Amino acid sequence: MTSRTHRLESLLFTVLLSASALGAERRIKSELWGGVDLTGGDVTYEIGGQIRQGPMVEDLHFPISRLEWPLNAAMLSLGGSVEVGAFDARAVFSKNAARDAGKMKDSDWEIDEMPDVLTTYSESDTEFDAWQADGSVRYWVLFPTGNPKETVRLGGGIGVLYQDFSWEAKDTDQWYPQRPDLGHDILRGVTITYDARVLMPYVEVGGKMTYGPLYFEGRLGWSPYTQVEDVDDHKLRYIRAETTSDGAGAFAELLGRYTFSNGAFLQCAVHMLAFETKGTEKDFVYAGPDYGTSWEIEHEVRSSQARLTLAGGMAF
Repeated sequence: MTSRTHRLESLLFTVLLSASALGAERRIKSELWGGVDLTGGDVTYEIGGQIRQGPMVEDLHFPISRLEWPLNAAMLSLGGSVEVGAFDARAVFSKNAARDAGKMKDSDWEIDEMPDVLTTYSESDTEFDAWQADGSVRYWVLFPTGNPKETVRLGGGIGVLYQDFSWEAKDTDQWYPQRPDLGHDILRGVTITYDARVLMPYVEVGGKMTYGPLYFEGRLGWSPYTQVEDVDDHKLRYIRAETTSDGAGAFAELLGRYTFSNGAFLQCAVHMLAFETKGTEKDFVYAGPDYGTSWEIEHEVRSSQARLTLAGGMAF
């Protein structure tokens, strides 16, 4: 995974370096900015459906279990872009600034005859670590407006988004909605860890408008092939689950900016993203009396994410 990460970082910033190299022949425009992201949402996975263990195949209801991992944390972002003629290239790198992302919620429906009855539910504190990188190359067409202070462009391009999330769930409070007489089980320490890596190549269309010192940009992106690699480790039951799933995703972004006479600017952006993938989870018991036991089960991942970015930068 390390080599893959290095290749991704090289891809994101090569487009900027390549565009800069053209500056020897053509005048280029560039900008750098930094800011704070306020993020919200979750990465949720569910299991159920067909389970296979050796020669045994059994069909269960879906889902039998759902884990909702929160994304409610502040992040720091650094971005930049280079424009050469009708082309531009952009890249953004983000890293979490806070470790507490909210409560992880774990729900189980364990009765085959009553698949809608929630049998076990728990909430856990989380520690969160994440980073993401996003980059694209676009081509823009200028539409005359008749106003020298106003420019309007429409365009499209291709890009790639990579997200790397890691959580630790700890100090779990578990109870049984159908059996309130059983009370609550308090499980101290780290009970579950979860890592999810999202790769989303995409195509995008967008528009941008400049009116004096004001600048607005909108983007819509679609990923026909989104891949998620995730690993779940249930520490108390010694079960490690690994899945590679694929599906589709989409995003929308709206940005507004005010540029001062010296080239400095302030901007605000709203970004929405969602994806859904399906795959087969491979489970393995790595310790305890059931050591060596393994099975496979259907696995689905979905995510809805919202991000508000407040930033300042400089145009050159």
